Amino acid sequence: ISSQSGSPGGGFNIRIRGITSNGNNNPLILVDGVRYEDLSSLDPSSVESINVLKDASASIYGVQAANGVILITTKKGREGAKPTVDFHYYYGVQETARKIPVLNAQEYAALINEAYVNGGNLPPYTNISGLGEGTDWQDEVFQQAPVTNATLNIRGGGERSSYAVGAAWFRQEGIVGGDKAFFERYNANLNYETSLTKSLKLQTILGYSNVLRRGLLENAIGSVLFNALNMSPLMSVTDAQGAYTLADGLGSEVINPLAQIANSFNRTDVDRVNGKTGLIFSPIDGLQFESALAFNYSNVRYAGFGPEIYYGVGKVFNNTESVVNENFQLFSSWAWDNVVNYSRTFAGLHKFNATLGTSLYEEKYRGLFGTGFGIPNNSYNFAALSQASEIRDGGTSSGRGIFRLASVFARAEYSYDSKYLLSVILRRDATSRFGPDYRFGYFPSVALGWVVSQEPFLQDAEKLDFLKLRFSYGETGNDKIGDFRYLSSLNGEAEYVFDGNRLDRSGQAIGAIPNPEIQWERNTQLNLGVDASFFNEKLSVTADYFVKESNDLLLTVPVSGLTGASAPGASAPVANAGSIRNTGLEVQLNYSGNIGNNLTFDLGVNGTKLKNETTGLADGVAFISGGAFGIGQLPPTRWETDMPIGYFFGLQTEGVFQSQDEIETHARQQNATVGDLKYVDLNKDGVIDQNDRTFIGSPIPEYVFGMNFAVRYKNLDFSAFAEAQYGRDLIRNYERNLP
Repeated sequence: ISSQSGSPGGGFNIRIRGITSNGNNNPLILVDGVRYEDLSSLDPSSVESINVLKDASASIYGVQAANGVILITTKKGREGAKPTVDFHYYYGVQETARKIPVLNAQEYAALINEAYVNGGNLPPYTNISGLGEGTDWQDEVFQQAPVTNATLNIRGGGERSSYAVGAAWFRQEGIVGGDKAFFERYNANLNYETSLTKSLKLQTILGYSNVLRRGLLENAIGSVLFNALNMSPLMSVTDAQGAYTLADGLGSEVINPLAQIANSFNRTDVDRVNGKTGLIFSPIDGLQFESALAFNYSNVRYAGFGPEIYYGVGKVFNNTESVVNENFQLFSSWAWDNVVNYSRTFAGLHKFNATLGTSLYEEKYRGLFGTGFGIPNNSYNFAALSQASEIRDGGTSSGRGIFRLASVFARAEYSYDSKYLLSVILRRDATSRFGPDYRFGYFPSVALGWVVSQEPFLQDAEKLDFLKLRFSYGETGNDKIGDFRYLSSLNGEAEYVFDGNRLDRSGQAIGAIPNPEIQWERNTQLNLGVDASFFNEKLSVTADYFVKESNDLLLTVPVSGLTGASAPGASAPVANAGSIRNTGLEVQLNYSGNIGNNLTFDLGVNGTKLKNETTGLADGVAFISGGAFGIGQLPPTRWETDMPIGYFFGLQTEGVFQSQDEIETHARQQNATVGDLKYVDLNKDGVIDQNDRTFIGSPIPEYVFGMNFAVRYKNLDFSAFAEAQYGRDLIRNYERNLP
């Protein structure tokens, strides 16, 4: 799990056993059987348990489970329990744990003087000692930020029913930007179960959340922190008149970060309602029918305003006129699942369980988008499309989409004497994202288990409590691409040209190039595992070795510009054009102990070793480039056979030029001066250019570690956790030559 950003309410990247696709790698998240795309709308205090399915057992969930499954169960009431009321409140303050080391004013001026002297010029700063520390721009943008949370939960039950009702409020301001970058969430939920008869039970789950978010530009060139790191410590925050200082002379991308914060205006409101209602019918012992209807509805409203502003000479963020953007989006989905389950035990030794089910799922989307210019008084208070003085041709648009999935699945489980275990799953999915000839996919899996500790030859093992060996192999599918990419659609842009003159009117053209041959991306996974516990179950150990292969990857493949793929609104086609293999070893250890009668503790550690490798690309495709580093610079990542996906591709360094003689004897490196990085001439042609680029790092960690610790003494408890990664490289594009 890694954070997508450090902003309040920022989402998370959840990866289960590596990156398996060039597209969507998110796992299926089910909260009480309801699909969740974004956990930021979930109240953590309502969670009872979390279970992660990594191996072939996830195949019962079909196409949505290609990247694993996370099952979250929320807290419920109990039949016959008296009402209990829990109220929790906390207030805290957050601040940055670390700043990037940078030069102060004296050090910065000394470096500039050295550069001028090396260039044969007089130094511009003659009294360095009088400059002091200067402006620490990180201190200027970072601040202490409050975080507040309050939750109320009521749980109980009657003679034949149970209920749980909860409400929560959470607010977090940003350590950068304060209330210009904050997150606020309101939650309400209901979980109700009742037995209508002895054999019929009704379950109802209902949830509501409202999320309000404001944000700043982040994770990009020109972000607030990018500017804070590149601003000169010789510049003050404001000038003598109190206006924000202009960042002239520092490159076209760098502006005063305090001015940037002050002129950032945006707001996103999200209302979400979701729930599930279902009936469970148990006519005879061992037989159960369940039918459940789940739904999601989200209303997303966004408004952003960019004032007319001048940040300095040639700045790319200068606005010569004010602009407003508004959009309204509706997302809805429903799922209807019907499952019959039968279980029976024969002769006390043979346990059999069979499951048969169907699932129907539909997603719908609608959106309206608008951009207007010329806002009255250049003020956010009037930032609305209705107030704009001009809405230009193409300034408004709309979109809609629909996706459907129909599935049938079956599972058979057998165990003999609770020692020998077998599970077989077969699922058929039909998706609307592929053409009629490729719409259906069949995905089988098998799992075996052997509880070795039940064997007679281990009955006398005093220290060993439990030992189980596991094997599984299965296949899942993936269809996570845009809708209707197998058909042509008129969503591209076009301009009318008559008699060689371009008219000031837009038309419609074919957008993304279709490919009627696209079909299922297939993921196969082999898993070998062991579970063991020792010393009266104080110590537990789990280890898994896995091989996870993804074939027929759905990729946007490069094509000739003659196809029109580079036209406005158009794009290259999607094709089944690649394969990836992830191999790894997971180990988890947990120990529970006590010191005396009142002090107990739990310690858990885990580690994963992972290797990611591209095993093939489409014929004729040597590599696929990606990413962005800077204006006018080549993409920094590649996807290539026999290499990890998205590896960093660039020039390899071999130190720093120490003298002019060293520059002259080295391969020709354009504009090189003393003190510059020295690059390796890999192809030995005497010139440093793009042909000398090579593998310089991987964004995928080789090792991932985690640790959690909890201690309890009477009514006091303390917990801590930590995580670490090793063998992962990052591109720090705030350290680069500015254009």
